[in-house]
Amino acid sequence: SPAFSARQREYSARWRTSSVYTPGVVLDGHEWRDWSGKSALSQRRSNVGVLSVVQGAMPQSYVAEFSPSKLNSQDSYEVYAVLLGNGLVTDIKSGENSGRALPHDFVALSFQRSSMVRDGARYKGTLSLDETKLKPRSLSVAFWVVKRNELEPIQAVGGDL
Repeated sequence: SPAFSARQREYSARWRTSSVYTPGVVLDGHEWRDWSGKSALSQRRSNVGVLSVVQGAMPQSYVAEFSPSKLNSQDSYEVYAVLLGNGLVTDIKSGENSGRALPHDFVALSFQRSSMVRDGARYKGTLSLDETKLKPRSLSVAFWVVKRNELEPIQAVGGDL
């Protein structure tokens, strides 16, 4: 999707890198290359707040609630959601992988953003993820909150459907 490529270019520009690609893991708004190593994740955690997401009345709709640990009346938030397909296969017709079937997991199928509205000490946003014509083996979702007009996530949650 052109929108997904544009997002990758925006990350690349902010990270001041010449490569445009999908990083495996992003932590605190930066690529985290040692995610499978011995680095202590617990040392990097901070209490930014709680993000919870429940499925709405329609199967593709979700309601996100974010309760920041420090309430600031000047802050405004947006919530993002992505529907991910697992177990997809691409049959390669040419090039160095010609004749191979390449498996793919966590492929972005649908991507949405919604402004969050303050409701007391929390913020709420509603999202709808489009169905896909692809037939993945399984689906997952990921949601994250950012301060309005910023790219770096401040809290995230996700799981398998």
